[in-house]
Amino acid sequence: MTDQSIETQVLPVTIAANPLRKTLFIASHPANDNIVWIGGEENTGIPLLPGEKLPFDTTEAVAVLGQAGDWVHIAELMTVPASEGV
Repeated sequence: MTDQSIETQVLPVTIAANPLRKTLFIASHPANDNIVWIGGEENTGIPLLPGEKLPFDTTEAVAVLGQAGDWVHIAELMTVPASEGV
Protein backbone atom coordinates (compact mmCIF):
# COMPACT_ATOMS: atom_id res chain seq x y z
CA MET A 1 0.00 0.00 0.00
CA THR A 2 1.09 3.57 -0.54
CA ASP A 3 0.22 6.91 1.02
CA GLN A 4 1.26 10.48 0.27
CA SER A 5 2.07 13.66 2.15
CA ILE A 6 2.09 17.10 0.53
CA GLU A 7 3.23 20.39 2.06
CA THR A 8 4.73 23.77 1.25
CA GLN A 9 7.87 25.03 3.01
CA VAL A 10 9.62 28.40 3.14
CA LEU A 11 13.39 28.13 2.60
CA PRO A 12 15.75 27.02 3.94
CA VAL A 13 14.32 23.71 5.14
CA THR A 14 15.57 20.21 5.91
CA ILE A 15 13.14 17.47 4.99
CA ALA A 16 13.36 14.80 7.68
CA ALA A 17 14.47 11.26 6.93
CA ASN A 18 11.55 8.89 6.47
CA PRO A 19 12.16 5.13 6.32
CA LEU A 20 8.71 4.62 4.73
CA ARG A 21 9.36 7.08 1.87
CA LYS A 22 9.56 5.61 -1.63
CA THR A 23 9.91 8.88 -3.56
CA LEU A 24 10.37 12.51 -2.54
CA PHE A 25 9.18 15.17 -5.00
CA ILE A 26 10.50 18.74 -4.68
CA ALA A 27 9.16 21.59 -6.80
CA SER A 28 10.48 25.15 -6.79
CA HIS A 29 7.54 27.56 -6.79
CA PRO A 30 7.23 29.42 -10.14
CA ALA A 31 7.12 32.79 -8.37
CA ASN A 32 10.54 32.29 -6.73
CA ASP A 33 13.15 34.87 -7.72
CA ASN A 34 16.16 32.61 -7.14
CA ILE A 35 17.57 29.13 -7.73
CA VAL A 36 16.69 26.53 -5.09
CA TRP A 37 19.52 24.14 -4.17
CA ILE A 38 18.89 20.51 -3.20
CA GLY A 39 21.47 18.93 -0.90
CA GLY A 40 24.96 20.18 -0.26
CA GLU A 41 25.35 23.90 0.21
CA GLU A 42 24.07 26.83 -1.79
CA ASN A 43 25.72 26.88 -5.23
CA THR A 44 26.98 23.29 -4.84
CA GLY A 45 23.86 21.11 -4.77
CA ILE A 46 21.36 20.22 -7.48
CA PRO A 47 19.85 23.46 -8.83
CA LEU A 48 16.12 23.92 -9.38
CA LEU A 49 15.02 26.96 -11.34
CA PRO A 50 11.67 28.56 -10.51
CA GLY A 51 8.92 26.19 -11.66
CA GLU A 52 11.17 23.12 -11.99
CA LYS A 53 10.53 19.87 -10.10
CA LEU A 54 12.49 16.68 -9.49
CA PRO A 55 11.82 13.27 -7.91
CA PHE A 56 14.33 11.71 -5.50
CA ASP A 57 14.27 8.05 -4.49
CA THR A 58 15.64 8.43 -0.97
CA THR A 59 14.69 7.76 2.63
CA GLU A 60 17.44 10.10 3.92
CA ALA A 61 17.06 13.69 5.17
CA VAL A 62 17.35 16.25 2.37
CA ALA A 63 18.46 19.88 2.77
CA VAL A 64 16.74 22.42 0.53
CA LEU A 65 18.51 25.77 0.38
CA GLY A 66 17.70 29.09 -1.21
CA GLN A 67 16.94 32.69 -0.45
CA ALA A 68 14.67 33.55 2.49
CA GLY A 69 11.15 34.08 1.21
CA ASP A 70 11.43 31.60 -1.66
CA TRP A 71 9.52 28.36 -1.19
CA VAL A 72 9.11 24.81 -2.41
CA HIS A 73 6.33 22.26 -2.62
CA ILE A 74 7.21 18.87 -1.14
CA ALA A 75 5.40 15.59 -1.72
CA GLU A 76 6.32 12.18 -0.35
CA LEU A 77 5.08 8.87 -1.70
CA MET A 78 5.34 6.36 1.14
CA THR A 79 4.94 2.65 1.65
CA VAL A 80 2.42 1.86 4.36
CA PRO A 81 3.20 -1.29 6.35
CA ALA A 82 0.59 -4.03 5.82
CA SER A 83 -0.35 -3.89 9.51
CA GLU A 84 -1.48 -0.25 9.05
CA GLY A 85 -3.37 -0.78 5.76
CA VAL A 86 -7.11 -0.92 5.44
